[in-house]
Amino acid sequence: MPYNAVLCGNNGEACWAKYGAYPLHRPFCHEMALRILLASIESHANRYKRHIVPVLSLSIDFYIRVWPPQMPPLSSISGVALLPLSLLR
Repeated sequence: MPYNAVLCGNNGEACWAKYGAYPLHRPFCHEMALRILLASIESHANRYKRHIVPVLSLSIDFYIRVWPPQMPPLSSISGVALLPLSLLR
């Protein structure tokens, strides 16, 4: 459960050190904090040739909760058509 103070722009250097992104202190900072956290988790999963699909992401009060199940490597999935996100909308 990361604390929103770092992810919402109060301390940009700490956010860069922990998550690899600089936050902006704007009205949409809680949504951006979720995106920074998910991007960091995805980056760590990619190091092991895995990916995540976030099931649920919540920003309540001062804390963030995410439930990203770990998916198998894409090379182990056969017969699945991978479409760009723009085609799925």
